[in-house]
Amino acid sequence: MKMTCQPAFAPAPTPRKLVRRLMDAAALAIGGPVLRDAGIEDPRLANCLIMPLARLLICGTACHAPLLHYEAGMLQKLTDLDALIVRPDAGHEAVFDIRLRGDGAWHCGYRLWLETADAGVWLVPPEGQGRCFLIGKHGIEASDHGPFAHGERVRQQGHARARLLLAVARQGWY
Repeated sequence: MKMTCQPAFAPAPTPRKLVRRLMDAAALAIGGPVLRDAGIEDPRLANCLIMPLARLLICGTACHAPLLHYEAGMLQKLTDLDALIVRPDAGHEAVFDIRLRGDGAWHCGYRLWLETADAGVWLVPPEGQGRCFLIGKHGIEASDHGPFAHGERVRQQGHARARLLLAVARQGWY
């Protein structure tokens, strides 16, 4: 992880327990090592998870977008990692905002989609059409094609698996 000298800025706010559980669930689904104590190296990272192999910074908030975009963007510049913001959402258990390194745009309101336990996770756009992101333990791949090319049933099954994982996380059962 690259640490560069950046102007001073405050750390990401402390997430609620629910948000922290959703952050942990996302990291678990992605797979790979997770640094939970990155704040020891830099206090601004205290409320974040870092997945070094996936080159991913995970932040979370119960607030709606665009809140936390600025802070996560500054942390992204500090660490040179892709950034993921986890937000609780009653309709889908959680929604995700993602920004890749070198891309100034946040992709907001994405939903989690799971195929199998070891295949990584997909983030799909809220409308079902548009850029999708496959996040695995070795990084992120962007795609213009969704993971559910085999039809509506497959799409619904992947969303159901993701909702189950996130519902379990919301309850703190793992």
